[in-house]
Amino acid sequence: GQSLRGALPEKSLAEAVAKAGMKAAREGGRNDVELVAAFAKAGGIAADTTALSGEVIKELATKAVASGDPFKGEFVFRRTDLACMTCHSVGGAGGKVGPDLTSIGASAQADYLAEALLLPSAKIKEGYASVNIDTKDGQSFTGTLARETPDEVVLRNSQGEEVSVAKKNIETRQNGTISLMPSGLLDNLSEPERLDLIAFLSRLGKPGEFDASKGGVARRWRIYPITHTDQQNGIADRVWKNPLTDKMWQSAFTLVNGKLTEALMTEASKRDRWVSLLEVVAAADLQVAQAGRVKFNLDASAGELWIDAQRVSGPGEATAELSAGTHRVLIRIDPKKIPETISLKVSDGTFLAN
Repeated sequence: GQSLRGALPEKSLAEAVAKAGMKAAREGGRNDVELVAAFAKAGGIAADTTALSGEVIKELATKAVASGDPFKGEFVFRRTDLACMTCHSVGGAGGKVGPDLTSIGASAQADYLAEALLLPSAKIKEGYASVNIDTKDGQSFTGTLARETPDEVVLRNSQGEEVSVAKKNIETRQNGTISLMPSGLLDNLSEPERLDLIAFLSRLGKPGEFDASKGGVARRWRIYPITHTDQQNGIADRVWKNPLTDKMWQSAFTLVNGKLTEALMTEASKRDRWVSLLEVVAAADLQVAQAGRVKFNLDASAGELWIDAQRVSGPGEATAELSAGTHRVLIRIDPKKIPETISLKVSDGTFLAN
């Protein structure tokens, strides 16, 4: 941070670049105020980080309840530049850096949510305070405590990655007072977008479209487009063989109501224009506790349900005899007929989300 502050030019950065730098300087539990100010000066913009008053927060919350659109707010929540899903999970799907938000709207008032978004370090939930470690070989690590053994400390950083630090290499270890959730997170959102986001969070866990507590729903899919080169090279079958953690898969989370959108499937299946796309597959692993018949309901206008390399059905209800254990479930889709949404539910079993 100190080296970067000295290298920044004065008033010669584009505003967007300066704001990106300010956001990074606030991330990961650092909140380097001097670096934030240096980026602001370089971009010729204000760097007022003064805490918002209770009256302002209450006014924002009141507006969100009155006029915020929770349906639009869910898409704000899922924006990649905000990275909310990297840190938080909904219905078990998502990151583990921050608290699970499945029922946050049923347990927290809108003004609490507004304060948490605008001033994330004001009230840090127990168990999610940052830990700062400096090592004897000159490295620095910040994250929440994932686990600890007699020999190592494992931190989960702001990108959701686990970092292991040997205890014998630790020079200093301190509990941080700054949230891993960066302040200024909403700087690039318009007021309507902020209101929509708060409205969405305030509805999570309440009955209706935003109740993610119901089980038996696939909430995290992995997408892979099978191309003609896959077929020529004889590797199309890796959709059955490769684990869902393999880098070949593109991760896609459903909406709270369990529906995976056409936009997400299309984005995750993009390939170079000169490559012929033969099929789009959406994969999930299903864990079954006891052997028996399992009922499925594929809610989609197109697509085929396959389990363990065997076709089960098209859209609608179906049953399959499954053994106890983990089974690979695929939805195979014609790339020219990608449905507006797909949703898959089971009567018995649990879809693995992470």
